[in-house]
Amino acid sequence: MVYAWKDSIYLSEKFAKTYVATTTDEKNRSAVYHKVKSGDTVGGIATKYKVRAADVRYWNNLRGNTIRIGQKLKIMVPANLASRYADLSPVAIENKKKQAIP
Repeated sequence: MVYAWKDSIYLSEKFAKTYVATTTDEKNRSAVYHKVKSGDTVGGIATKYKVRAADVRYWNNLRGNTIRIGQKLKIMVPANLASRYADLSPVAIENKKKQAIP
């Protein structure tokens, strides 16, 4: 069992800083919200919005792949495509339905 980790001892200087995970650059991105429905998965939602599942978990502080029906997930999409995704998101469709009811 390792009680204290020192990357300089276990890894060469060349590899000491390359193991840090990074997420996609959030500059030039806009937030779109996805309301989870039955059958949705983190991977499926990521594929729909063309982002990584790891980023969906990061943006929503998820530790695993567990999501619940009705949960609203923040998805950061490219700013130039935000309006396209915003119109397709279940949250936007639900709001349009509420506005259409007299």
